[in-house]
Amino acid sequence: MASSKTYLAIAFVVLACATLAGSMDLFSELGINGLEGFGGFGHHNQEPVGPDINLKIRISLEDAYNGKTVEIAHNKQALCPHCRGSGADSEHDLDTCPRCRGQGTIMRKKQLAPGFVQQFQEHCNKCNGEGKIIKKQCHVCHANKVMQAFEIFEADIDKGVDHGHVYVYEEAGDEYLNVKASPINIRVEIAPHKVFQREGEDLRTTVKISLKEALLGFSRTLKHLDGHEVKLNRVSTTRPGYTQKIIGEGMPHFNFNVERGDLYVKYE
Repeated sequence: MASSKTYLAIAFVVLACATLAGSMDLFSELGINGLEGFGGFGHHNQEPVGPDINLKIRISLEDAYNGKTVEIAHNKQALCPHCRGSGADSEHDLDTCPRCRGQGTIMRKKQLAPGFVQQFQEHCNKCNGEGKIIKKQCHVCHANKVMQAFEIFEADIDKGVDHGHVYVYEEAGDEYLNVKASPINIRVEIAPHKVFQREGEDLRTTVKISLKEALLGFSRTLKHLDGHEVKLNRVSTTRPGYTQKIIGEGMPHFNFNVERGDLYVKYE
């Protein structure tokens, strides 16, 4: 059982913190973050990643049907090729920061009340938290550490890709020191087609026929998205608006190109 002195001490801290920080939460003032640090409740440390770069490419329906490799040009931030982001002209031009001794942070103390002191870390402003002091600047980037670069990379567009599909290229974007490079997200947009309309894995089109063909039948060919000819045969009367289903002549299934959707031909 806690003694009366313990309760008095706790009460004193509460009053002191209320005076110092107004309505600031007591646990926050003492540097205690709830249950953080107890198994399962804390946040797991993850390697920081640069902000996403979002790009769009517009392709034809033929490209979506056949697949394509697209060259994408973009400007990016890259680490200096000479100093690799250190800012120094050579590895010998970096000294350990004398203030933080290479830690990048310094310890501070704050008295909350008589007998109660909070200790916390603070960013070292002498080395800007890097733990190193540059003696001689890099002659290429002049200690900027990064440079603008123009890059062309290839994106492989799969057969059967959907409109709005996003390809993610990890660490292909802007480069940062001590941070993973940004991912590049490429959103695919498919332009409308003059002949075919896409519905998932299926294709639809409209073919105009003459009155004679509607009454007596006909044999035609329809040029597909990869250039092969699709035979259209009717041996009987074809009513206006009749739709013929041709199995397996639709779009390739995305990531499973062996299977294909169907083609629906509407006659008018």
